[in-house]
Amino acid sequence: MEDQVQIRRGRPRDFTTLGRIMYEAVHYGAPLYTPAQRKAWMPHPPSGRFWRARLEPQKVWVCEAGGRGPVGFITLRSDQNIDYAYILRHWQGRGLFGQMYSALEEEAIGEGLDSLWTLASLHARPAFERAGFSVVRPAEVKRAGQTLIRYQMEKHLA
Repeated sequence: MEDQVQIRRGRPRDFTTLGRIMYEAVHYGAPLYTPAQRKAWMPHPPSGRFWRARLEPQKVWVCEAGGRGPVGFITLRSDQNIDYAYILRHWQGRGLFGQMYSALEEEAIGEGLDSLWTLASLHARPAFERAGFSVVRPAEVKRAGQTLIRYQMEKHLA
């Protein structure tokens, strides 16, 4: 039997769990980055005041599955940037990104936004392309002596 999936708005009490989801997705997802790059990208799960300050001004959507609590999340900043989009490894490939993104896009269109953009990782690029985003340009992000390849992507909503 398929697990029931629910997309809902995130709440501050979710933030610690979302930090763990992000950490686990980076470290245990598809091996497109080296262990050194993963450690540089995310040495520990984000939490505490910094993480709360990062998420509170954003719109957050959480994917819950089968009564297990959150298994993924996506966020939208006020500058039309999809800042975070992470799903636990064992829940990837089940269409959850598309469901979360659809909720985000529906609200963005309802608010009159004409486009969205993101800086997608190697992991996230295919999901954003399936959602209609195009690569604007590759980008290199340097962290802790490592270079991570990302892609600036955008989608016009009009």
